[in-house]
Formats: sequence, C-alpha cells, structure tokens
Amino acid sequence: MASPGADVFERRLAFLTGPSRNRVALRQFLSEELGDVIVVVNDDSLEALTAEGALTYDAVVVDLPPGERLYLCARLRALTTVPVLVLGDASGADAPACLDAGADDYLADPERIHEVAARLRALWRRAPHPGQPVRVIEAGGIRVDLDRHEVAIAGTRVAMPLKQFRLLELLVANAGQVVSSRAIVEHVWGPLERVDRNTVQAHVARLRQTLGDDDVAQRIRAVPGIGYTYPR
Repeated sequence: MASPGADVFERRLAFLTGPSRNRVALRQFLSEELGDVIVVVNDDSLEALTAEGALTYDAVVVDLPPGERLYLCARLRALTTVPVLVLGDASGADAPACLDAGADDYLADPERIHEVAARLRALWRRAPHPGQPVRVIEAGGIRVDLDRHEVAIAGTRVAMPLKQFRLLELLVANAGQVVSSRAIVEHVWGPLERVDRNTVQAHVARLRQTLGDDDVAQRIRAVPGIGYTYPR
C-alpha cells in the first residue's frame, strides 16, 4: 500500500544496478512505498534498458560506479527525456558532472531510503502522469505526445533519440507548412548552435529510417533551398 502523499498512478521504474551493488532493501522499499512501481534490475544496464526502450519507463534510477553512471546519464539523455535519479557516493564528487551530463537529480546518501522515494515523487510531480491533460499533436498518420515524449504510428510506439523527436515534433506541429532549415536548427539544437544544412539533411534521413513505415517516412518532403514539410 502506498503511503500518504504517494503517487497513486501506476509507474514503471527502471532501477539500474550492477553486481557489486547491494540495494535489495531499497528496491523493496520503493516498490512498497510508491505503490504500483515495477522495479527492473539489470546488470548490463545500458544495453538492457535501450533494448527494451527507455521510453517505456517513467523514471530511471542509476546505481552504478562513478564512471559508469556518468556515461549512462549522457547516453540516456541522448535517447529520452525520462527523469533520471542518480544514487551517488557520500562525497558527491561527481554530482555536477552527472547533472551536466543529463541526470535530473543526484542523491549522495542512498541509505536515506525515504529521501530516495521523496525525490522520485518530486520528479514525477514535475512530469505528466495519467489523469492529467496531455498535449498531443497528430498529422499524416503520426501521433506525437509532447508531454510524455512519445511517438506512435497506427498505434505502435516508435522510440527515437531526443533530436529526432524534436525534429518530428516541429514538422508535425506545422503540418502542411514549409519549415525552414534555420527554424529546424533553432528548435532542435538551439539558436546559438552553428549547424549546416548537410547536418539537418542527415538528421532528416535518420528520422525517416527510425519511423520505419516507408509510407509515413517518405511524407517528410524536402523543399529545395528552404527546408522541409510534412502533410496534414
């Protein structure tokens, strides 16, 4: 049973750890404290997570040695915007590096198990959950959930890296219009980044490959000298 104030909606929590870590008590506590949480323990952390698809989880707890957790934070953030909580060491020496790499929170003393649960709830309060209104845009056979950062074609979820998601989001939101290459750069990389048209073209090509469905993918059409468009 969840404690008062706990998130009562079902959540999927990936708890990534290694053979040298011993967090059995913590994992059990999280399952009991947070309610319907699915705790997943993987020794081959990154490979196992990405094989199943990070977007199927509502949060990731990273419980690995310093070098591994820093690398994993960076890789996760390149794949998804799912909240990431790092369980670190008492010194917290690598906290700034982990946060800069993409972690949303860092806890230097994971033995304070009640605080671990509280921090996860805080992350979830800042993220949408079932029962809240969601922002969804649809066009040309593609459904994009802006809050959960999910893409679906004919009801089938398609996982993709963050830059591809932002590119698709922009095209679908402006379906039927031509989106300039400059607008794509500003939305996907940021207004201060110097990105040439060849890089934009390469990302569009990768997005088409990720979408998989040839009919849908080929609807992303280049407008020479201007940018790209996607039909309504």
